[in-house]
Amino acid sequence: MVIDEKSKKNILISLVGTNPLPVAALSLYILDKDNFKNVSSLYLLYSEENEGISQVSTKGYAKKIKELISEKGYKDKVSIKLLGIKDIGVPAKIIQDAKELLTDLSINNNYGKIYFNYTGGTKPMSTSIYNWLCDNTNNKVELVYLDARTSSIVYHHKRGEDLRNCVMLNINNIIDLHDYERKKPKNKNNDSEIGDVCKNILGKLKKLIEKGQIDKFIEKQHHLHKAIDDKKPMEESVNEVFKEWEKAEEPLKEVGKKIIDYTNKCRNNNSKHKFLKFLKFLDGRWLEIYVYKVLENVKDNLSKNDKKLLSMERNLKIKVSSNKDFELDIVAVRGYQLFLISCTTSTSMSLCKEKGFEAYFRAKQIGGDEARVILITGLNKKESENKGTEILQKDLRLFTGTRNKSILAIGADELKKDILKRKFREFILEKEG
Repeated sequence: MVIDEKSKKNILISLVGTNPLPVAALSLYILDKDNFKNVSSLYLLYSEENEGISQVSTKGYAKKIKELISEKGYKDKVSIKLLGIKDIGVPAKIIQDAKELLTDLSINNNYGKIYFNYTGGTKPMSTSIYNWLCDNTNNKVELVYLDARTSSIVYHHKRGEDLRNCVMLNINNIIDLHDYERKKPKNKNNDSEIGDVCKNILGKLKKLIEKGQIDKFIEKQHHLHKAIDDKKPMEESVNEVFKEWEKAEEPLKEVGKKIIDYTNKCRNNNSKHKFLKFLKFLDGRWLEIYVYKVLENVKDNLSKNDKKLLSMERNLKIKVSSNKDFELDIVAVRGYQLFLISCTTSTSMSLCKEKGFEAYFRAKQIGGDEARVILITGLNKKESENKGTEILQKDLRLFTGTRNKSILAIGADELKKDILKRKFREFILEKEG
């Protein structure tokens, strides 16, 4: 019986390395698009553990990709097989495994095209398996690749769409794909009084930002740290640091008065718990909240279609083991690409670098090689020849070996709403302000 070419089922083969996100994104794209019709089988080729050659297994990532594809609605639409390669560095051994694993391709001609996604895996895996497929499948192979520099699909002769505009993953999808677990937040009693006070003070801090005076508040934060470090009572430290603002101009006077009034209220009512929460807000939580609200405003002003492609969350806790976890200030996702926004009010170049290195490491952990970092600091853009966010950004990019678009450093003098919105649009959405 002769089978019509148009009715034949197509096959997708994807190599799985240690960076599963682009493999998952491109696989989902191919399964979803009309121009890749009739893909009925997906082979995920991973490396098996081989201690003799220091080869780690990527089977766990292959499983996560399979789970994600099933979760996205393809469980009953495509057959997914996980296939192991014992030695990913020797072409002859790779081909030997490929022959054993893909025997059905060489003996069964009842399939149409074979899409070969070589985004993951090693160079020997890519070249060896491609050559083998060409020799054994009547040259029905079509190459596809996800270019990390442009996030676009690349065919043999041309570039295609930017997958960030097509493949939508949420933060939980990306965390799970990289085999991390999100820690559930503890149930906390809402304290409306603390919320109202902090909201009021945040409104006044926004005025300081727009007047270009937020550095004065940041300086007070650092004085407060020093006073507390000198073993003075925390309530007295707050009053001492902000007392001189009683004679300052607005909005400095407003900020100082609100902080002192609430501090005294907590002391009079013996409300140490409330005061400690308030102190945490003053210590830098205010900056995280402000930045998040600006990012929300950026999303609110997007078109209906673009809004679907951008999501964000604040204050995420990631579980590493039973004894360890880490916290992320703000995480945003554009399509499938993760952005980690880390906030600090520090004006120390060394501490800001340390914060930047940590953010870069965490972003790669949970978001893969495509993840990007925005570091917001208490530094100004240009402070001196060897200090400022321009120097900080240059140093972070140099020491991490990242391309120009991977890390952005923002200073206190760039926190004005319109400036910050423009920077977010340019860096995250790659659109003019």
